[in-house]
Amino acid sequence: MAICPFAVKRLLPESVTQPRIKPRVFIMHSAAGRGSLYNFFLNSSSLESHFWIASDGTIEQYIDTEVRADANLKANSFAISVETESSPAATEPWTEAQAISLVRLGDWAATTHGIPRKQVEAWDGSGFGWHIMFGAPGPWTPVAKSCPGPARIEQAKNVIIPSIREAGRVLPSAEEGLIMDKEVTAAFAAVNAKLDRIIASERTNTARTLENTRGLRKILAKFGLSRKPG
Repeated sequence: MAICPFAVKRLLPESVTQPRIKPRVFIMHSAAGRGSLYNFFLNSSSLESHFWIASDGTIEQYIDTEVRADANLKANSFAISVETESSPAATEPWTEAQAISLVRLGDWAATTHGIPRKQVEAWDGSGFGWHIMFGAPGPWTPVAKSCPGPARIEQAKNVIIPSIREAGRVLPSAEEGLIMDKEVTAAFAAVNAKLDRIIASERTNTARTLENTRGLRKILAKFGLSRKPG
């Protein structure tokens, strides 16, 4: 059984009745609605997600990540699905708290299941992605939609996945909230160095780039690593 230690455990019956899987891709969604999805999934005979992340960063886990959740069509047999709270239109970006939780959860999934810390390149590949990444309709969704929304797709590409790739391991501490080891510190320092190079480059010094780098800086700052050592 694979249960995230910092998620609220609210397992659905499907967590023991669905087939077992070996996950290799992590897919981000927007729920297009407010409030926990537990009761919605409990009353649904055909839909469920492994996780849901509230706007305040709270993570609920509904399905063991070694068990199939039906939210990604052809990828159900190898995907971890993560729903996130949003407005019904799902046009807004993830909150800072949601972004931090996505990075922590993605890091846990990479560490636990060996998911490569990169943007997935094919619908049946390995890595991190978002629901409409390969079309809508497409192999991950049977209908036209924009999930998780343009603003969140930009965050996934430019903030969330790079943070998961560079950050290393972040573990919860009962007393301090977070524990950082030397490898994690070095990884965050590498992210900061990369951001410095991006901001210094005239070719990429656009408003969007600056917005994305500031978003990543905020995540680093939450872990007390927003500046390079020395």
